[in-house]
Amino acid sequence: MVDKELELDLSGAVATVVFNRPHKANAIGPDWPRRILEFLREVECQPRVRSVLFRAEGKHFQAGGELDSQKMTDAPSQHERLGWLADSISSWNAMLRAIVRLPKPVVSSIQGLTVGASIGLLGASDLVIAADDAVLWLAQAKHGYTIDGMPSYFLPRQIGQKRAMEWALLGRRVNAVEAARLGLINFVVPRANLEAETASLMEELSNGPTMAHALNKALIRESLEHDFDTQAGMEMDTYMKGAMTDDWFEGTRAFLGKRAAKFGGC
Repeated sequence: MVDKELELDLSGAVATVVFNRPHKANAIGPDWPRRILEFLREVECQPRVRSVLFRAEGKHFQAGGELDSQKMTDAPSQHERLGWLADSISSWNAMLRAIVRLPKPVVSSIQGLTVGASIGLLGASDLVIAADDAVLWLAQAKHGYTIDGMPSYFLPRQIGQKRAMEWALLGRRVNAVEAARLGLINFVVPRANLEAETASLMEELSNGPTMAHALNKALIRESLEHDFDTQAGMEMDTYMKGAMTDDWFEGTRAFLGKRAAKFGGC
């Protein structure tokens, strides 16, 4: 039976992951991370796929973990409960690792609430476009939980340690405009325009120089772990790799010919 609550589309230049459980605010299904990870591995092997989009149906993007389905209070033993939690968290983190390392741009298009572990998905995404009704909420402390889903990794790097501490300890909701000001969201658009603006963004990415996108993504992702000299060497090596691609030559010819480049993705 086809699962309509998690739709995975690999048919075009944009590979799409659609969360479609609006009756549960798109709370994370127990097998979703594993299935998305398998999907991303297939995406990486498909040259026709030039970018990846995460989006959601309904009022909210994603309400974090599905608390009423988690086997935390009715498991026969503490050992079984902790084992289930460890498997769930490990699967989510493996999915995020694949997003970060994927050599293709990954975009999240959000509306309404993004809660808890799902903020880690925004952190792993290369770009985030948000409706003006979007709200981010690191809510774990409100339930007596510690952070999961890797906000503890992404938030200090993207919004600073003090602000990340505020989110983690106080559990306040942050609207799209404030999240954009802090640097966790790239674009804020009217809710009615979200679908059209997202489509325009994905078209621009998918028509771009795919190899250069992959190399630039790796450069920026890895730069926070490097000193100046290491990063300088990586940047030079990466430029040499890019200069051997067809898209590099097409971009140069287009510049000299004063025309728009037509990138083939290689």
